[in-house]
Amino acid sequence: MASNNPGRRDPVPPKSCLRYDVNVLQDIPVSRFGEVFITLNSLSPPHPSLVQGIWEFTEPEPSAESLDAQSRLALIQNTRGLSYGFCWTGRGLLEDSITSGLKMAVEDLGATVPFDVAFHPQSLDSTDFLYKRSGLRYNVFKTVLEAIRTMVLVLEIILLLLGRIHTPGSRVRSRLSLSRKSRT
Repeated sequence: MASNNPGRRDPVPPKSCLRYDVNVLQDIPVSRFGEVFITLNSLSPPHPSLVQGIWEFTEPEPSAESLDAQSRLALIQNTRGLSYGFCWTGRGLLEDSITSGLKMAVEDLGATVPFDVAFHPQSLDSTDFLYKRSGLRYNVFKTVLEAIRTMVLVLEIILLLLGRIHTPGSRVRSRLSLSRKSRT
């Protein structure tokens, strides 16, 4: 999943984008507003005259107060005929909204679905789940792989500095220097 967090800089730009045709999705006639698209992770920026607005979203960072309120949600859930659910009932992502709605339908309203439903007991405590499944062998293996990756990276940098690895840029420079020598 691509992050829309502007503070996070990925070394590799996104290789795919998602474009919603709002006219089709919302049954909005083109004659009323023109063609309306929503684009996520655009591969190239649209022409400024075509842009109606730009919104950047970040992933939420829960506070102590919001975590406390979330832990007490079960006390009021499905009381007086009200159930609460949205992305804030989980980690704050779209998937949490879907999970929340499904959980309310199954647990509070008694809906039956044609598949098994298993909910993570504490949605914000995913790291605890990871550590229960990973032991010493997993962590040693992960550490060794990371050390190998780091050594390869350091070796590549050293070889680049010594001029032993040919990069596309070095090939272009060598061709330019050869063409200059042949002219003289």
